[in-house]
Amino acid sequence: MRCRVLAIFLGDQRIGHLFQYGDITRLNVDVAYATSAAPKMSVVDEPMEDGFSLSGMQPKLSLVSDGKRFVVTRHFDGGHVIGKLPVASYERLPQVEHLSLALARAAGAHVCAATLQPMSLIDRQAPLVDGRDDYFLAVQRFDRDVSASYRGRRHVEDFAQVFGVDPMDKYTGAAYSDVAKIMLDFPGLGEGAVMELFRRLAINELLGNFDMHLKNIGILHTGDGSVALSPAYDIVALSVYVNGNGHALKFTPDQEKSQELSPKLVRAFSDATGMAEPRLRAVVRDVCSQALETWPAMVAASDLLPAQKDRLIAHMMSRPVIRTLLRRQPATG
Repeated sequence: MRCRVLAIFLGDQRIGHLFQYGDITRLNVDVAYATSAAPKMSVVDEPMEDGFSLSGMQPKLSLVSDGKRFVVTRHFDGGHVIGKLPVASYERLPQVEHLSLALARAAGAHVCAATLQPMSLIDRQAPLVDGRDDYFLAVQRFDRDVSASYRGRRHVEDFAQVFGVDPMDKYTGAAYSDVAKIMLDFPGLGEGAVMELFRRLAINELLGNFDMHLKNIGILHTGDGSVALSPAYDIVALSVYVNGNGHALKFTPDQEKSQELSPKLVRAFSDATGMAEPRLRAVVRDVCSQALETWPAMVAASDLLPAQKDRLIAHMMSRPVIRTLLRRQPATG
């Protein structure tokens, strides 16, 4: 079964695309979403069945930067930076997400660009900003491209949209193997995207990021009609705040939810997708090796609280995939 992505033009202007996969046919039109300058808080993000999500609890601002300060835009579509603000109930959440993205990058994942910035750099007239002495996470929007010919915008489609799943069903609408099978048939994605997806799953296992649901996996449509897997985003080491195991989605439709990454799951994912099991195992080993080599020093040098650093490292070292790798390493005298 093959995907078809057909660009739609009005005159010489590209206005969207038609997506066809099996029984799924959907028209996606690139439009601007006019909203107020109020902070963005989702009304549909709910805790996952076996864990929780922070995405609906963290206020966000659409920002533009003049090189020195950040100004809130009147339309959420108009900014090129998303400002993710601190939350009183989750200490140093921007710092935790910033570190999580850096750790994922160190383990080989392609992640979005983000920096920690003082709250004092945001226009004091912005909501939830006045008087705050803290840091926010400035996430560069990868759906904006100053070199793009199509109004500087790139359309991003998450996999809830791909499957036609209601956002409320983002934890149950499909399994990771279903996502992978569409990637394999999607022009411009293929095996490379599946291997990147599996790398992110291994990284999430070590971080304790239990929240890579369908809306946190995206496809980037460029102005020339080509597509690519979007950079990883919304990666947060939730293990810093809560105890938990497992992942947001099932690896395969018949798998029990909330299982740790294991040889059994790797084999099941391989059987469901046709991806070679040795290649998938190699990705897991590479992620674990990179994490053991680089993460402890990065965590130690971070701005997390001492207890948060301890929890993150303890979670990583407790993972069966890490313990298996350490057992197989030759002893050094």
